[in-house]
Amino acid sequence: MKALYVTPSTFRVINAGALRNLNIANALALGGHTVTLLTGDGPEDVKSSAWEGLSEPGVTMRSNGASRAGRLSRLRRAFAGNAIDPKMLKSIDAVVAYNPGPLQYLRLRRATRAQGIRLVVDISEWFSQDELPGSWFSPYSWLYEVFMRTLPPMLGRGGRALAISSPMAAWLSSRGGETLVVPPLSAVRPHGNKQSNDIRRIVLSGSGISKGGKDAAALELLISLAESGSEALRDTEFNVLGRVDQHTSRRLVELADRVSVVEHGWLEWKQALEVAERADWMLLLRDPTLRRHRLGYPSKVIESLNLGVPVIVNVCGGTTDYLQEGTNAVIARGVTAECLSDALRRARPGLSPTAEARFIPSEWTKRLSSFLFN
Repeated sequence: MKALYVTPSTFRVINAGALRNLNIANALALGGHTVTLLTGDGPEDVKSSAWEGLSEPGVTMRSNGASRAGRLSRLRRAFAGNAIDPKMLKSIDAVVAYNPGPLQYLRLRRATRAQGIRLVVDISEWFSQDELPGSWFSPYSWLYEVFMRTLPPMLGRGGRALAISSPMAAWLSSRGGETLVVPPLSAVRPHGNKQSNDIRRIVLSGSGISKGGKDAAALELLISLAESGSEALRDTEFNVLGRVDQHTSRRLVELADRVSVVEHGWLEWKQALEVAERADWMLLLRDPTLRRHRLGYPSKVIESLNLGVPVIVNVCGGTTDYLQEGTNAVIARGVTAECLSDALRRARPGLSPTAEARFIPSEWTKRLSSFLFN
């Protein structure tokens, strides 16, 4: 059978959204289905060579995004999403829409209903308004918020959705919709290029690594442990990817005799990838009370595991659906200095996770095929 998978994700670099899209498409293709993956890349975008050889026979990728140049194009990308030619729906048995915007979802629902095609949404996150184009001042952010709040009743009885976590599935099915929890899938094996010595390397990464940002908690608690002279920091080098605010940077210099921190600042994607691949662990702590974290996954968790790097992470969203203590993660019991100290003591070098059989695409072929086409 034939499926059309519509996603705003870009394949210019490796990222969590694109990984999810391709792995679900691969799972369907392994069942003998054909999948057209319409990506959010614009006509000027070049797909990263890192994707070569990762798609299964039966999966075709097509760029379908608007140009990134010009104000009108950017507005179109935000408000309308990928334009779908009605001809694309001919002979299609099911359409999957990944994290669709409100206007795109309504257009797809109207078009698929008119042709008797099943529409399935794939929801991996619910953005807060300050993460969207224009933040709180944009009409789009308010339209998106209303759309997401009304998505469960729009699905209603008979509507179908893929959800990245059990908390997300519980919310989507709250008005009778059918859901299938599909956690992050991966067939990628560890690269095995860790440095063999007695120093444990831990990487902290994120666009919000500066004080007050969404990725800042781990760095702030790290400073707190250094100030207290914690033994949990011994024989460990912390590599920070992302721009750190001046106050935090000065404090790290002052504490250099207590904690070893290498600030890399902003790096090109390939350089950042090299730093992450050499790490023994990725450290990521997020506020579990925030909606986005409560329902989904921090994308860095998914990207890290695809590199074969285990994670130190607190419980939030669907982490307990996917992460297993001692196999691919050390799970912090909370976001406090004491909990981080305990997690660091448990996160010794030597853990090298492989792709678990229950999370490789082929294990999901039957479930996804049945959910989409039956």
